Amino acid sequence: RALLLKLFAKKKNFRSIIWVSDACLEDYVFKKDNEIQKKSVILYNIVNQEELLKKAEIEEKKCFDLVFVGRLTDIKNPLRLIEITQKLKQKKSDISLGVIGSGDLMEECIKKSKELDLNSNIQFLGFRSDFYGVLKSSKLFILTSRTEGTPMSILEAQTFGLPAIVPQINGLEKVVKTGETGFLYNSDEEAVDCILSLLNNSKQYNEMKDNVLAFSQTYNDKQKYLSELKGLYKK
Repeated sequence: RALLLKLFAKKKNFRSIIWVSDACLEDYVFKKDNEIQKKSVILYNIVNQEELLKKAEIEEKKCFDLVFVGRLTDIKNPLRLIEITQKLKQKKSDISLGVIGSGDLMEECIKKSKELDLNSNIQFLGFRSDFYGVLKSSKLFILTSRTEGTPMSILEAQTFGLPAIVPQINGLEKVVKTGETGFLYNSDEEAVDCILSLLNNSKQYNEMKDNVLAFSQTYNDKQKYLSELKGLYKK
């Protein structure tokens, strides 16, 4: 696919290559090709907030301290999520995590959760499309990915004001500002400290939740997005 894109980019009627994040372009193997550079445009993903808010109103509500939404595959590193939860439990015995998604590591995650005595702390909800009620009712959003573009799951969580606790990797700095809309962490211990600082300080949590809602409103500007998209087609 990478080679096909390079070949298409050489065609004169192939005016623009739209990437949904800087990280996607950065990871592209032919990114230094002159035609690729000349025609590349970053147009970040957005979500339809109005639609998500409507869905949340009619969906089942489940409240968790932490929510993870994503595939349970190696690139999402869900086993690290289990390890972070175990470290959290040592400092907050009633910590709760909702895991939304499925994948080839699901059984291993469930097994590890049982081995670490986390059955009462972690609920594996499987793949489901009706998870907006869960996001609305929960407190924090967490990812443990090895690499990311601009995850739709973060944008969806931010629609409901959830601060995001995510790893320090390319693709996430655009949507998570440390200390403002969440925290970027390097080590498990750092993630634990960030999570507990918010769960144990309602004033800090509420201020950050307000920041997230304001950021989300600005970022997911549908009219601005459509205007930029139309501009690309008119080139």
